[in-house]
Amino acid sequence: YTDQTLDLFFEARNAYPKEVGIVIQAYLHRTGEDIQKLISADADVRLCKGAYKEDPDTAIQHMADIRKAFKQHAASLLSSPACLRIATHDDEIIQWMIRYAEEQSIPKERFEFQMLYGLRKETCEKLAQNGYQVRVYVPYGTMWFPYFTRRLRERKENLWFLLSTMFQK
Repeated sequence: YTDQTLDLFFEARNAYPKEVGIVIQAYLHRTGEDIQKLISADADVRLCKGAYKEDPDTAIQHMADIRKAFKQHAASLLSSPACLRIATHDDEIIQWMIRYAEEQSIPKERFEFQMLYGLRKETCEKLAQNGYQVRVYVPYGTMWFPYFTRRLRERKENLWFLLSTMFQK
């Protein structure tokens, strides 16, 4: 659905230039090209690692490689006027983002961290206390539970991640 999503984003963006953003999955092989188009459009981009089980022709399969791609895409977006939203609970990416922003003298106002409600509350609070923008993502409506369970079933790593972060601060 990536092509359709991008088409819809650009159509909505024409009608509502500052009210529309998009989520991009770092692990897709095509993401670098998509990000260049979004940078050209000065887009508001939410970057996530990617949660769906995709085949190797479509997406990067190993976590170390996914993290590497995520960091490359985040750096590209931060070198542009695009607004970047870091959607992750991954400590390695969070710490990299903090270091990278400091090393590159990127103001804290140029990006924000986004995390799912109920996970990593103390991490969110600590980031906010240190001056970082933090947004909490809350699935809602009648389909929140099917959404949540689907996300857990898609990849065994999601269930492990949920269980491990429930006991982190």
